[in-house]
Amino acid sequence: MVEVKTEITNEDNEPVAAKKQKFDSRSCPYLDTINRSVLDFDFEKLCSGGGLIHPHNYEIIDSSLDDIKLVCNPKFSKSQIEKLGVLERVCRPITDKLEMIGKPFGYYCKPAKCHLIVKKEKFAEAHEVFKGTNIDIVEGFRVLGSVIGSSEETKKFVAKKTDDHLSLVDKLAKTSPQNVYSCYTKGVQEKINFISRTTPNTQNDLSKIEEAVSKRLIPQILGRPEIDETDRSTFSLPLRMGGLNLQKPEDLERNYDRSQQIATCLDENEPDEAAEKQQRLTAKIKKEKEQELKKKKEDLMSRMTLEKRQSIILASEKGPSSWFNTMPLKRYNFDLNKSEFRDAICLRYGWEPKKMPINCACGKQFTVTHALHCPNGGYTHLRHNEIRDFFASVMQNVCHDVEVEPKLQPLQGEIFDKSTTTEDDARLDIKANGLWGSRFSRSFFDVKIFNPHADSCPKNPEEAYKHHESIKKLKYEKRITEVEHSSFTPLVFACTGRNAYRPGIVGLNNIKANDYCNVVLQIVSHVPPIRDFFLQEENYISIPRPPGDTLKVLPRRLGELYRKLWNFGNFKSHVSPHEMLQAIVLCSKKVFQITKQGDAIDVLSWLLNSLHIALNGTKKVNSSIISRTLRGKMKVSCRKLIPPEVTSKEELAKFNANPDYFEKFEEQPFTYLTLDVPPMPLFKDELEQNVIPQIALTVLLKKFDGLQEKEYKTYKDSTVKKFSLTKLPDFLVIYIKRFYKNNFFIEKNKTIVNFGLKGLDMRELLADEVKEKYSKECCVYDLVSNVVHEDEITTESSQKLISDSRGHYKVHVIDRPSQKWFELQDLHVTEILPQMISLSQAYIQVYERRRPDS
Repeated sequence: MVEVKTEITNEDNEPVAAKKQKFDSRSCPYLDTINRSVLDFDFEKLCSGGGLIHPHNYEIIDSSLDDIKLVCNPKFSKSQIEKLGVLERVCRPITDKLEMIGKPFGYYCKPAKCHLIVKKEKFAEAHEVFKGTNIDIVEGFRVLGSVIGSSEETKKFVAKKTDDHLSLVDKLAKTSPQNVYSCYTKGVQEKINFISRTTPNTQNDLSKIEEAVSKRLIPQILGRPEIDETDRSTFSLPLRMGGLNLQKPEDLERNYDRSQQIATCLDENEPDEAAEKQQRLTAKIKKEKEQELKKKKEDLMSRMTLEKRQSIILASEKGPSSWFNTMPLKRYNFDLNKSEFRDAICLRYGWEPKKMPINCACGKQFTVTHALHCPNGGYTHLRHNEIRDFFASVMQNVCHDVEVEPKLQPLQGEIFDKSTTTEDDARLDIKANGLWGSRFSRSFFDVKIFNPHADSCPKNPEEAYKHHESIKKLKYEKRITEVEHSSFTPLVFACTGRNAYRPGIVGLNNIKANDYCNVVLQIVSHVPPIRDFFLQEENYISIPRPPGDTLKVLPRRLGELYRKLWNFGNFKSHVSPHEMLQAIVLCSKKVFQITKQGDAIDVLSWLLNSLHIALNGTKKVNSSIISRTLRGKMKVSCRKLIPPEVTSKEELAKFNANPDYFEKFEEQPFTYLTLDVPPMPLFKDELEQNVIPQIALTVLLKKFDGLQEKEYKTYKDSTVKKFSLTKLPDFLVIYIKRFYKNNFFIEKNKTIVNFGLKGLDMRELLADEVKEKYSKECCVYDLVSNVVHEDEITTESSQKLISDSRGHYKVHVIDRPSQKWFELQDLHVTEILPQMISLSQAYIQVYERRRPDS
């Protein structure tokens, strides 16, 4: 028997007094509906006490019936409610809403072209919700070149793409080699890369493509039946590293993970922060990939023979690989036949081309090296004349009186060294007027093409170019300058395809006394953010300026000059800056002249300030590329000194109470830091010689440590100042003050300032309140350029007048790709040892701050 409590209600559904009744457990109107054998509970249960009201007003209070309570009165968590009926609550209303609001705008939904991606267990529910809409309900579908859906659908998609690419590879293998290479590297391989970045678990399927590429595609390109594993790995390197850019599956292994890593930045709330983080991650990943490729190349070269290693070094130079990126367009005669394309690859890797003749026309054995040197074969004349005629045709567009093979004036008693040619019928390749300097200034050019594989040629490519350039200069330069009164430029090329000049490492012509301007233009061009800004004309061409403003021409002329300096197709090692110099003379109102030497720091200060104004810069930090790159901030402590004649306590107390003599603090911006060099000794040493003193750069920088005081005197009073840095710029300009003016002349301080090329730590110069903002790595600087002022070799005293043009300026700059240092003095460009830079009389230096991830 079960004790039951029932609640009786009247006609108005109001409760009346409850009465206890006894019923047999099997006669309970609610419990009789339950399959007790399945739920497995006893027949004897109490149904009285309150808790859950079942349909017949019975209340189940026993804890053993919790399972029945859950069925009768279920409870849901928030996550369960969100998952409940997603198809019915979200998907279907979206399609209905889109169909309703789209018609007024001319958009009509076509459900047959809509695809709903659901899990397999949701198929029945999806069909029920979207019944009658003709929407395609699928388990996976291709979106933007990849696939979204289950792992089974992903495998099907990758397998289908693999089959498609394999069929393309088979079709390409039957066409011409150049077409095969272009179509695969620019088409099929890019599609494979995209799949590897957007689709997971593609490694196994891509290995099938690798088998087809190695055994069918590459043999068709090379015309060779088989290739070994070392050659295959070499071909997988990029073109700039001497490979063929035919990637292997292991090169794509981390593409998907890296793509996911970059995509995580999109979860950031702030768009600017997300974009900045994505940019940092992208740069970090590029650096990792570059390091992996360099390590792979070094490992491959360690297993190669000396000849093969030399071929890879030459193929890695800038220029020899450019023809691989050229599309085989017939109308431009860029299409090569089978033998031409395959022979070019053989020459690239030092292989012997097929079907070569046995003997040359001169009777000697025919080899590649012999063909590049033999004058009877005709190839040396063809290549020389083709390059000569090409440059002559280009010069006709910008120069006057261009002449091919001009004859030099005969000698009339002039005496030269044995190395200088003295033949009366001597000729050079090209003569042109107006290329360097004025309209009537003449320039002579002579072409030299050498074979870097020759036994007599230096194996280091840089030494080889310098060697052949020096031979041409020894042969012609003195005769050209002394007899023709013209300039001479040798055009040196290697038969592998590269010329001798590096972008950015280009000399500037000294028209008369503008070397002080040339060095300033050079160091500013080696500040990458400023250089990149002026290389693109659209960055500044549309900046509005007031009518009649002369500064408008300054950014345009600077951009034109920098595009010449950093041109990848330079065929010369120097550029004429006369347009930029004319703009400097005009905009400075003739303060700076071409015919009169000035101070480089004055030009630098004026140029940066004028460019900042011309770009509509303001006092805000990021108002122009100049302030954004070079401007820092310092805290200045200023305190007036009490006059020394004040000695009484009353007067001292009066001055100390005066607010004008209180210590004051202010924050000031700076573009460069001025360092004061200690004066040189007045008297000779015990050996009756004036020894040049030395001092470390870090000692001079203590001026900005916030502790060292410096006194500034005026005709009224004296002031003591202390300096400390509060903001470090990305590029730090340091001016070492060497010239001091007295009543009679300007005296130069020759003290040698010792400095390192890397690792200048500025953390100790920061104010205490900002040190926590900068990590230790963010305060280290590396040298990128160094301006030097040197005296003329003379027996006079060291007192020099800058305006007398005694002395000259030159600049040391670093070539970032090779990490080599070069000395630029007007037109002369020479490589210099890093150890020699710190021994020079440094005048202006530019340092670059290290990034946290560098």
